[in-house]
Amino acid sequence: MSLSILNYFFVLIYGLILSFSFANISIKRNLQSFIIVTMSFCATQLVIYLLLGEKFLYKSYPFVTHIPLIIVLLLCYKKPFNIALVSILTAYLLCTPRKWIGTMASAFWGYSSEISFLVQIIATIPLLILIIKMSAPYVAGLQQEDNKVISLFIYVPLTYYIIEYGITVYSSMLYTGGPAIVEFVDSAIVVVYFIFSVLYLKTSLQNQNIALEKANLQLLIKQSEFEIIALQEAQNFAIIYRHDMRHHLSLIGAYLADGDKQKAADYIRLALADIEEITPNRYCENNTVNLILSAFAAKAKMNGVTLLVDADLPGSLELPETELNTLLSNGLENAIVAAAQVDDEQFRTVRITCQTHKANLLIFIENSFTGKVVMENGLPQSHHAGHGFGVKSMAMIAEKNNGYCSFAAQHELFTLKIVLPLGR
Repeated sequence: MSLSILNYFFVLIYGLILSFSFANISIKRNLQSFIIVTMSFCATQLVIYLLLGEKFLYKSYPFVTHIPLIIVLLLCYKKPFNIALVSILTAYLLCTPRKWIGTMASAFWGYSSEISFLVQIIATIPLLILIIKMSAPYVAGLQQEDNKVISLFIYVPLTYYIIEYGITVYSSMLYTGGPAIVEFVDSAIVVVYFIFSVLYLKTSLQNQNIALEKANLQLLIKQSEFEIIALQEAQNFAIIYRHDMRHHLSLIGAYLADGDKQKAADYIRLALADIEEITPNRYCENNTVNLILSAFAAKAKMNGVTLLVDADLPGSLELPETELNTLLSNGLENAIVAAAQVDDEQFRTVRITCQTHKANLLIFIENSFTGKVVMENGLPQSHHAGHGFGVKSMAMIAEKNNGYCSFAAQHELFTLKIVLPLGR
């Protein structure tokens, strides 16, 4: 009986240490609370053992140990429910090797329970060291994963837990049920493995797609940074050109002084064309927005699209320039491309409105289009491989800033509405 009680103590310590390690709770830094938790469970189990017997304790273990331990991890150590559950279920799952070692050793002495308990006690520390070193960091790392991944690591130990208690603790079906029960256990393992594999592969594929989209979005943002630099260089050229204006005026004056009005007129036309080409239009007080709108005004003109701009933005916005550029550039790029495909030239129009209202940035882009727009989860879908990341990047930026981004297509007019809170 003494070995039986001692074994209960060791298996409790074994399970608690594994549960804490899998939940990424440092026992060294939480030694005092760990000792209190351990002594509380020990006292509870000892009282039940002495008053109600070993059989009752064995069957009530989920209610006097596992469920209370989940509550302890939730309330005392602030662990999420799924982390607490996977930690305790995995710890229970790994109690099986300890029990199997004891049973196997006792087989040489006629399956003596005393020998089994003794070997289990001796194997406790080596198994703890081995498991904590080899698997605890990886199980604890599940806290960095999303709920879908964590749930995968709950299915297997939970299924084992249910089967174990159903056919060995609350009944003796495993030992008396014959081939049907043995084959059921085999089938359960196969089914659980299959479900786990399919769900894991599905989750892995989704994560790969997310990683790919994230990489493409980062490329778009990087491209936006280059575009801003290029536009700023164009502005610098305009400043230089304005600085050299006196030289142009001097030459024009010389032509006029010589009475050569034709040369003066030709030179003025050339100068005006150069200035028009490199000087950004001024739509509002915000220099970045002026640069972007000027660039797309030129692009719209090249594609035979009329761009109508109504911009009223302050000189500075509490929004990164890369994000602002991504929103405007992607929105205008898609709008101009769609409008350029309209057959009737007079309907090739894009209208953009930018303003602030009650500490919000408002962007409204409307363009004509032809054909059919396919929407999925509120986002327009591209028919071309490798496209569609611009739309997702706009939606991502809106979500990141606790804003709003909507797309709609009706009566051959496509509208994009963006609302972003500023100063948060």
